[in-house]
Amino acid sequence: MKRAFLQRLRANFGRGHILDLRHRHTLRALEYAGRPTALLSSAWLTRCGSALRGACFAWLLAAISLGGCDCRTELVGGTCKRGFTPCAGQCVNLRSDNAHCGACFNACEADETCHRAQCGAPDPEPGPDPCGSNQRLCEDTCRTITADVNHCGACGLRCPASTYCAEGFCIGDGLDAFCGFPGLLCDGVCINPNINPAHCGGCGLRCPEESACNGGVCRIEPGDAGCTPRETLCESTCIDTSIDPNNCGSCGNACPSGQPCIEGACSETGQPCQPPLLACGGRCVDPATDNSHCGGCFNVCEDASICGGGSCNIACTAPLERCLDTCVNLASDNNNCGACGDACDPSNTCVQGICLPPCSLGTSRCGASCVDTQSDPDHCGICGVACDTAICIDGLCSGKRTGQLVLIGHDYQVTRVNMNRIVGNSIFLAPGNPVRVVSYIGAAHNSVVNGTRVALNQVAAERGRSFAETVATADVLEDRLADADVLLIYAQGGASDTALANLGLTLGAAMEAFLGNGGVIVVLDGYSTSNAGTWQLLATSNLLAVTDANEITGSIVSVIHPGSSIALGSALNYRAEPTSVSFSASDGQTVVQAGDDPVVIHKLFF
Repeated sequence: MKRAFLQRLRANFGRGHILDLRHRHTLRALEYAGRPTALLSSAWLTRCGSALRGACFAWLLAAISLGGCDCRTELVGGTCKRGFTPCAGQCVNLRSDNAHCGACFNACEADETCHRAQCGAPDPEPGPDPCGSNQRLCEDTCRTITADVNHCGACGLRCPASTYCAEGFCIGDGLDAFCGFPGLLCDGVCINPNINPAHCGGCGLRCPEESACNGGVCRIEPGDAGCTPRETLCESTCIDTSIDPNNCGSCGNACPSGQPCIEGACSETGQPCQPPLLACGGRCVDPATDNSHCGGCFNVCEDASICGGGSCNIACTAPLERCLDTCVNLASDNNNCGACGDACDPSNTCVQGICLPPCSLGTSRCGASCVDTQSDPDHCGICGVACDTAICIDGLCSGKRTGQLVLIGHDYQVTRVNMNRIVGNSIFLAPGNPVRVVSYIGAAHNSVVNGTRVALNQVAAERGRSFAETVATADVLEDRLADADVLLIYAQGGASDTALANLGLTLGAAMEAFLGNGGVIVVLDGYSTSNAGTWQLLATSNLLAVTDANEITGSIVSVIHPGSSIALGSALNYRAEPTSVSFSASDGQTVVQAGDDPVVIHKLFF
């Protein structure tokens, strides 16, 4: 009888078959125990070979060696061997027994299997790894585990706050200065045990040549027989070495009798976690924040809630959004900038969901802009402190509102991002939101007006400011200034020299009074074949000492006073677009110049 039994086994399994204990159907095979005629049937052997494979084969070998005994025997002396629990007079494995999954008599449904003490659908067969080098498939998304702060070194290994991920290590304040988390010092070298095949999961734990290290586990890629990132392939069986007392920390490392395996270490007390942490499922968890163990072991929060203070709370409230188990502000979180997992470089800052580079020396970041808090009237001393007087000196607002005049050698027929900031910042020298602008178009070309408004809209969006423009003719301009913060004079490309000189005489007194009341005047200029320059109306009104202008189209101009609020956010050098001019002047402060001649002049009227 036994010879015929062996012949049928060989016919169904084949010589040299490797046991596959991942198929957890041992209970189904044990249901046939004690019925030799059923075991010898060809139909049952075919079913066992095609569906149950290694688990059936292992049981049958045990049945042969025991002479056909029932492997769920009555307890002897009231004890079971390590890894088994007494249930209904039999010793069973609660981690894989379909009839006693996680607890005695907790049976799985017909279409479920018991895996790690939980009933669920059978694990799908692993497919080829779709990710590239230094990447792992984490939650259906390829993650760069050498740089991703939420998956640093392995899926789900999230770096602490204020740290960043580099080469699979979490680096930053409060972490080991040499290795960082989760690094280990092995033979004097800092390694990452989650991805290093020579020290996979710990110093000296070398992976076989045909496998790779993923999550501290040696895996045969692709798939490695289906082990999860937390499991290790130990003699054809996937083992979670963080909790298995027979393979604690590594394959074959058995804990002394009665000692559990917690976080890959044998524990005499069974509770290695320091309060307020708890040991749940062989791991130390914080019940105050852990979504899988909220308030106690295995109390899982639903997808719509997160764990806070030991209770499952409703989802994050705006503007916060949930990333993994944390509510974050995607507009300002350096580890989740604009989207979960999108981390900024350590030197950058997340502003409005965009990673922005550091500010230049002497300036500080206020929102999306780099400002000089010693002179910026919108951020005087610190970010957000605006001066009603529109004047900030040494980080303090001046006591009296001071008039300001800006002459700009760009007419904005062609716009450019850095050049646009000059006119936009000049308009926003005035306080208020919106800034009330009275403009004089006169003989300005349509391209000049349209381009200037494009520039103003750009800067308004960048700074979170706004303006309201009212167009006025020369005869009503004085009346309109009574309710204005800024007078904007577009470049008068179509006017004659005589018309410009007369305009300065006509508007001179009104402009001087406007400046005396703390108003801001912005005058644009550009090369014209009709006149020598719009600057002439300032010369005849005695507001600014300018005598000439020269075309500088295409020249690279320099911001020589980067601390000026007019140069806020502008590059230190930018190209002057067509019809730009420089001036011959002996008055005011030069903010931008071409060669030795000023292009942008700023003058204060106390």
